[in-house]
Amino acid sequence: MPHIKQPLLFNIEGDKEEEEETDKEEEDKEEGREEEEGKEETDKEEEEEEEEGREEEEEEGKEEEEEEEEKDKEEEEEEREEDKGREEEKEEEEGKEEKEEDDDDKEEEEEEEGFIKLSSPHPEVEQIVVESDGVIHSLSLLLLLLLLQLQLLLLLLLDPHETPDPPPPPPAAVAAAAAVSSDRGPPGPQGPPTVQHQQQQQQQHQQHQQQQQQQQQQHQHHPHTNEK
Repeated sequence: MPHIKQPLLFNIEGDKEEEEETDKEEEDKEEGREEEEGKEETDKEEEEEEEEGREEEEEEGKEEEEEEEEKDKEEEEEEREEDKGREEEKEEEEGKEEKEEDDDDKEEEEEEEGFIKLSSPHPEVEQIVVESDGVIHSLSLLLLLLLLQLQLLLLLLLDPHETPDPPPPPPAAVAAAAAVSSDRGPPGPQGPPTVQHQQQQQQQHQQHQQQQQQQQQQHQHHPHTNEK
């Protein structure tokens, strides 16, 4: 019967080996599953970490963008304020220039008005000047006539018997009197006689008196010569 036992032993050992192999395979499978599970977990963790990193980067990027936008806004506001300040300064300078130009124009106008007023006197002033000129001419003529009368009186006192004819008035005085009378014109019908008119009347009266005196002197002189 020994030839029967040997195959049984062989079968038992083979079964053990198969069981061991299957156990090993199962262990290997289990280890593989564990490794796969661990790998999956690590992959998940890595994915989560990567996602967190991306989210952090996105948040940081958003914050940086917001900061840049705020900076841009601040710069734009500063530029607007600077532009506004420059415009205000420009307007102030233009206003000052316009004011200075207006003041200069006003000063020039005032100077021109003052010059015109000075260069063109009032008609009353002109009338006074003309009248004063006429009075001066009349006074000068009176002085000439007085000098002539004094000369005649001196001649009469020195030589009462031989009195020469009175010299005629100088032509300049006659021309001046005629010019003054033509410039002044005759007095108005209702106005009082002017000074010049009165002076002319006095001159005529004095000339008339001189002529009478000359005639009397000549009359006295002729009888004296006849007696001689």
